[in-house]
Amino acid sequence: EAEAEAEALQAALPSRCQRLAAALSQQAVEKIDRVRELAAVSLSALLSEKRLPAVARAPELRRIFVHDPSDSTCTAPATSADFLVPAVCFGVTAPLLALSEYRLPALRGLSVSAGGLTESTLRGARAALDKHLTGAPRRHLQCVASDLLLLLRQHRREARLALPLLRTTEHLLEARVFEALLGEPLPAEGEAEAEGGGEG
Repeated sequence: EAEAEAEALQAALPSRCQRLAAALSQQAVEKIDRVRELAAVSLSALLSEKRLPAVARAPELRRIFVHDPSDSTCTAPATSADFLVPAVCFGVTAPLLALSEYRLPALRGLSVSAGGLTESTLRGARAALDKHLTGAPRRHLQCVASDLLLLLRQHRREARLALPLLRTTEHLLEARVFEALLGEPLPAEGEAEAEGGGEG
């Protein structure tokens, strides 16, 4: 019986690690400074642990969360304390939106930050969203817009999430980041989730 439990745990481990990575990617862009820092440290540890199964897009996540001075493509801050600073943290983590496996949770977290009430967090998150989305490929903009609509539908009855999502949507529309999409249909629900292999 113990052997069967161990086998079941081993079989479930890859999907559990993936779910954990997605949840931590959301927390790493949320509005509370200490939560962002702890999520980034935890995700860095998950990505560095060789005994655990690799998660989707692990190389891209490592460049965001695991500091490696020998990697010229690495954007991870030198210390976890940098995740306490909105102006630094959100700029580093916004590329999560280009990874289809992490886009929805990252967009949820970034929207809570960009649509929140704390001025420094709001400014940092909005600046990162604007920079990441301005001039982004049309397909990426379509997927982000579609996921934003999905989040608005999912959380329409939850004021603590609906209000920040609406504020973030308003900001992105005022910043005209989706202007290239005017007059175009958005991808069908589920189509945005399937996309993502070519972005990054």
